[in-house]
Amino acid sequence: FIHEGYFADLVLVSPKHSTEVGHKTCRYHCGWTPFNGTRFSSRILTTWVNGQAVFDADKLTQSQTPAMPLVFNR
Repeated sequence: FIHEGYFADLVLVSPKHSTEVGHKTCRYHCGWTPFNGTRFSSRILTTWVNGQAVFDADKLTQSQTPAMPLVFNR
């Protein structure tokens, strides 16, 4: 749910711009991607983790992601 007071993990995607993935532009810690050379028909513009922007305009905005573990009530 998107609701005030909730932790939000959101991604803003532009369907009008494409993205070509490459090893040099990947954000994986390992430094490579199995999608090297693949062109996707959309582009990620901004990513928010727990309501904080962590990626914007092809740049990481924080050195550490403010991610939280999932908690299940069983």
